[in-house]
Amino acid sequence: MKSILIIADTEDRDKELRDEIIKKIDSHLEGKAEKYFLYLDDMKINPCLGCFNCWVKTPGKCIINDDNELKNRLFIECDYIVLVSRILYGMYSPTFKVALDRIIPNISPFFQLVNGEMHHKKRYKKDFKMFVIGYSTKLYSGEVKTFKELFNRNMINFHCTQNEFLILEDNNNLQIKITSRLDNLCKES
Repeated sequence: MKSILIIADTEDRDKELRDEIIKKIDSHLEGKAEKYFLYLDDMKINPCLGCFNCWVKTPGKCIINDDNELKNRLFIECDYIVLVSRILYGMYSPTFKVALDRIIPNISPFFQLVNGEMHHKKRYKKDFKMFVIGYSTKLYSGEVKTFKELFNRNMINFHCTQNEFLILEDNNNLQIKITSRLDNLCKES
């Protein structure tokens, strides 16, 4: 059975929408995949120190002793990854950004050219398959465009071979929107 890691943002003003998204993901994957839910509310993840020890002194392992090691291990081990973040000013929420920054041990400190741009090389042979869901009940002009560009840049940096993207502002057709993209992500190549 395939495994899927779902990282969910903290509670905020859009908690009801976040919880409904998670509920739809959970029910759709029932019996189809081994699910690992990580709620940032329940985790202690400190900001990155920028020491680069995870690259040069303890490759692949951060020196900060918190819940990040579990997240990074599951990030590498799971077949699929779903990120569920509130959109704030076109970006991930601050809490979600801290969690993403701490994924740095999972990429190499060495560089390569990708489409004429400098990017980090892979640390592991794994090809990531990710689904990013951004949500907010109040989006401002330009936020969707900014979040989409951020998503595209992240997919390059994570070396994603397959990805799905969705922005949700309300509960309308939530089941169809989420499950169709989950199915696209998890279909066998």
